[in-house]
Amino acid sequence: MTQTRIGPMLPYVRPLNRSRDGQMLVIVSRRPLLSMARYEFEVYNTIDGHKSVDELERRYPVAGDLLVTWRRAAVIHLFLRSSHHPDHA
Repeated sequence: MTQTRIGPMLPYVRPLNRSRDGQMLVIVSRRPLLSMARYEFEVYNTIDGHKSVDELERRYPVAGDLLVTWRRAAVIHLFLRSSHHPDHA
């Protein structure tokens, strides 16, 4: 579980990021943002912009910590439902 209270937030995958060979890349660069384990990709692939961090943590207990790491690495955004999320504006 996460140390910070991000549970109600919605993770949203940044549109210019792509995964390849266990690495997360920005499509305009060959330099990886970070490397990810298979289980991390499993969590990443469940991000749909509709499931909250709380919902993801129920399925994957490590999800909150991963999402915080990915937010710092500019892999995802985190939005409140009433925030500037493209599907919730």
